[in-house]
Amino acid sequence: MYHYTMKDEDGNELNDGQHLLILNADYERDWRLKDHMNDIKAFDPETVKYEVQKEKAEYLKEEEEENMQLSMNLQNLMMKAENKGIEKGREEEKTNMIFHMLKEKFDVKTIMRALNVSEETINKIKATMQ
Repeated sequence: MYHYTMKDEDGNELNDGQHLLILNADYERDWRLKDHMNDIKAFDPETVKYEVQKEKAEYLKEEEEENMQLSMNLQNLMMKAENKGIEKGREEEKTNMIFHMLKEKFDVKTIMRALNVSEETINKIKATMQ
């Protein structure tokens, strides 16, 4: 355990009542706060000895799991949106290609084979050109 107080540039203690206390949670030998330090480091709330810390650990674990689930859901939504955007971009590009191929007087059957689209799709685009 390390105890610090604030000092000015001349080394005079400020005596403002504030103290900084640093605890080494990995200190190996026995000491009065060893159980508390082990509780702080515990990954599983079930292994926590002190009830107050156990309750807090359970709460934090629950909250962390909820946050992870929310994060995963958000990632999935973002991926779906991205994929939808990519698909929409592909469809727009395909529509643009059909438009230009029709403009260049490509045969409908050739366009169907080249772009793997239906005659109905080509006819819809053709109708917007007139």
